Amino acid sequence: MIRKLRRKFVFVFMMAVTAFLTVLLIGLYLSNAAHYRQASMETAHSAMLEGTRVRGSMPLIIAEVDPAGRMCVLLNQIYFMTEDEIVKIIAEIKGSGYSSGELAARNLRFLCREMGPGRLRYVLVDAYGEKMALRAQAFSSAGIGFAVFLGFLAISLFLSRWIVRPVAEAWTKQRQFVADASHELKTPLTVALSNVDMLLSETEADPGSKNCRRLDITKIELLRMKDLVEKLLRLARADARGIQIAAEPFCEIDLSHLVICSLASFEPVFYDVGRQIDSDIAPGCHTVGDPDKLSELLSILLDNACKYSAPESTVMVRLRHKNSREILLTIENDCADFPSAELPHIFDRFYRVDRSRGEVSGYGLGLSIAQEIVKQQGGKIWAESFEKRIVFRVLFCRQTASAKSRRHPDGRA
Repeated sequence: MIRKLRRKFVFVFMMAVTAFLTVLLIGLYLSNAAHYRQASMETAHSAMLEGTRVRGSMPLIIAEVDPAGRMCVLLNQIYFMTEDEIVKIIAEIKGSGYSSGELAARNLRFLCREMGPGRLRYVLVDAYGEKMALRAQAFSSAGIGFAVFLGFLAISLFLSRWIVRPVAEAWTKQRQFVADASHELKTPLTVALSNVDMLLSETEADPGSKNCRRLDITKIELLRMKDLVEKLLRLARADARGIQIAAEPFCEIDLSHLVICSLASFEPVFYDVGRQIDSDIAPGCHTVGDPDKLSELLSILLDNACKYSAPESTVMVRLRHKNSREILLTIENDCADFPSAELPHIFDRFYRVDRSRGEVSGYGLGLSIAQEIVKQQGGKIWAESFEKRIVFRVLFCRQTASAKSRRHPDGRA
């Protein structure tokens, strides 16, 4: 969680820095481009009024066309441009119908004015130097922007550590508290269960008495609490170690056979609650992992589908080869309208959809444990909802035993 928080902080910070740098550098570029454009047009206007006496750093051409259509070049500071080319340019300007503008293909800006009856004066300003200056600015801005980006990235990484440090400390203390509290609760719960069993054995002569029923209810609640404490302790230990739920060394598993066995064990459970289970299991789906944890994963998902499926509905389980490298397990069941906003939180600890709160037993820890198991097995799990149906998908890697055999879940060989 702390790493995700740091990554989010760095991402948001760098997005803000990138947006600021982009706006700043583009603004400077556009500002300089507008300045160059204004300067060249001011030079053109000055040349239009002063003629050959114009002074400026931008090369230009001044030409006049008399009423008879004859052209006279009054000034040519763009030395590589011949009179024939100037004639073509003036013809192009006439064809455009504009009195001022830019000929981007020729790197020229132009201005045309009538200086007398039928006499037109044309001023052409060379914009090539402006274009090269803007290109150089673009390259230098990109380099400066990249350097500043790297600098802010280093700063954001440092700040992320500093900012999330109190959160990390609080998170560590919370995990330690949950682990310690869960561990301390195990002993009194065990003692309470033992005492209840002893009292029940003493009341066997009158099993229908009120005291006996009260003891039965107490035992049921104590067992539920013990189950919750064990799950909390398990997750807390996994968090404290910084690894996923502990498991045995990996080995090659016939996932098809494992799923079929899990379905067979759950068929009576589904039958008792008035639901059915159907399957489409492809043979020969082999993966590498811990068979005990994968069996637990299947039990969690099937139990979840049984609890939250609609009455008299059918839960569909499919296992197939997605491609040459992956195996896909899907468990699909009918349910009430499931809000899409709930899906990102469905694997959070203690999270339960409001509609089911109080109606179905559970603590909101099963799917969180399932997610930890899938991560430990190197897979991926997610949920989708559509047309009053919810689908859990689990993606496994098709690997040979040689790739991961005898490899501990925390990465040790």
